[in-house]
Formats: sequence, C-alpha cells, structure tokens
Amino acid sequence: MFKLVKTMTAWWPVKVYEPDPEKPGKFAEHTFEIEFEILDRAQAEELARERDAILDVVKDSTGGENLRELERRLEEHNTKSFQRSIRNWRGVLDDDGNVLPFTNESLLLALKRNSVREAINAAYAEAIDSGKARLGN
Repeated sequence: MFKLVKTMTAWWPVKVYEPDPEKPGKFAEHTFEIEFEILDRAQAEELARERDAILDVVKDSTGGENLRELERRLEEHNTKSFQRSIRNWRGVLDDDGNVLPFTNESLLLALKRNSVREAINAAYAEAIDSGKARLGN
C-alpha cells in the first residue's frame, strides 16, 4: 500500500572521499547518513527560480567583481538549499571521536568542506532518482 504523506523524509547514506593521511596519493571513503526532506516539485522549482534570478544579475557582465559577487550569492543560495532539505544526520563524529549532534552550526561547519558538499549533493540526487529505486539499486 502507498502512503501519500505531506512531507516526505528519508535517511540516505552519504559517502565522502577525502585524501587518506595514512596513504599518500590515495583517498579514504567515509560514510554517514543524512535525513533529507525530499522537496516536492513546487519547492524544487522555487529554488531553481531563485538560482536563475541570481544568474540573471550578472548575465551581461563577467568582470572580476561581478564574478566574485555571483560566486558569493550562489554559495549563499546553495547553503540555504542544504539547510532547507537536511533535517538530521547520524554517524558524524567530532575530532575526539564523540558523536557530533546535528545543529545548524555543525551543518555549516561540515559544508565548509567541498568533499562533504559534493557527497551530500550526490546522495540527494540518488535519493530522488526514482529510476534507480525501480531497478532496486
């Protein structure tokens, strides 16, 4: 039976690849889980419209200052999008090996690392890919 819920959430594995401090030239895979809110079409379209509006601001000028402003505004938008869709996490530890609770501050700290941002983006893309779900992957 299918249950149509107002707000869909799902836990999804996140695989982060970072340089391995023990093996020069190699990467280590680290995993944790994130609880995503799966955005509906209207919510996703609103985020896309916001992103398009940012891009429209500099469409006629690609000078250095405009590009820096574009990067800043896109970064801000991307962070807002992460904050909108990420509800919780598990399996994240601090420097001392203690569980790092999910808070807005800890999320912002994690998002400073490009490897984490890329891994979260990939995990969300997998979570909303209904083609993979049908195939059982």
